[in-house]
Amino acid sequence: MSEISYAFQTESEENLSENQILGEVKTYIESEFNKVNFYDNNFSSTVKSKILNPVVKLNGNVDIRVKDKKSKIFLNVNTKTNGWFWFEVVIGFFFPAIWVLLAIQWYVQKNKSSEIFNNLRNYLDSKFSKF
Repeated sequence: MSEISYAFQTESEENLSENQILGEVKTYIESEFNKVNFYDNNFSSTVKSKILNPVVKLNGNVDIRVKDKKSKIFLNVNTKTNGWFWFEVVIGFFFPAIWVLLAIQWYVQKNKSSEIFNNLRNYLDSKFSKF
């Protein structure tokens, strides 16, 4: 439904490797999202939701380029609706108020995922940046 893209740059006091950075990105994503699956540099996950079912599924790609003590991290994430979304659409034909709830749910979860990915930069800076 939409795409979220970020580009981060990090500079460290020591030489970095792609595996180090990818490991930290994986750790962060696994702590912030549910149902996280990584395969190579690609991943899929759902947004953590305390009250309502997650209706946004995320499919992303992490591209990391390292040169000595500097690195660039490119993150491209596609958001799409999942089965819960379509189930609630069908239920909405019988209870139209659910469509309003569904729209709010989708909007909040999409924005929450954008905010979490934006905070990834701070997380990586705290792990690798110079003091």
